[in-house]
Amino acid sequence: MKQKTPFLRNVVLVLTFLPLFILLAGCAVNPSSSMDKPTNTYTPPINEGGYIVLTLPIGSTTKESDFWTDVTANEDGSFNYTFTPDQFQQAKEKIYLFGRFIDDTASAYSAEYIKSAEYSDVDEHGIPWSLTVLVDKELYNASEPANSFYIRVNASVYMRMYQIFCGVPSDEWSVHVTIKDVENGRIISEHDFPAGNE
Repeated sequence: MKQKTPFLRNVVLVLTFLPLFILLAGCAVNPSSSMDKPTNTYTPPINEGGYIVLTLPIGSTTKESDFWTDVTANEDGSFNYTFTPDQFQQAKEKIYLFGRFIDDTASAYSAEYIKSAEYSDVDEHGIPWSLTVLVDKELYNASEPANSFYIRVNASVYMRMYQIFCGVPSDEWSVHVTIKDVENGRIISEHDFPAGNE
């Protein structure tokens, strides 16, 4: 199978990140239960001004948001986000939920065919490295290419971001996604990210 070029991969990531930043700009965190909250307690250093500056590999130039104070683009294409400690924690919790496909405003999964999505391979720091998604196979297969793409890209983007929010260097992230049939537990597909590791 032909590998995607880095440019195409970046375009896909940009298009995928845009909804996140739109949602982060206008939504409050309201997890459906305490079990949906992250257990990782890492917070980056707070600078002299009382802010946290986190570099993400991709992002938005939208500066006005309830979830960050400022954002600046770097020459290498990454973005520096400036957070208050409270903003950082809210964004971290939101990203954790998005990685599990949880729509916190509705306390439900973001797609009808997704019946469960649980993090696994959670290390001693509370950082998940794998995600298992149980789907209604009939609904999933009805639009399989699009549904598979949604699961794979969502997981690779939001889990990657969550890992970075937990202190994982941006070049050391890793995600394994397993999609299973909710009826019998059979594996439909498995995927490793970064894509070059598949």
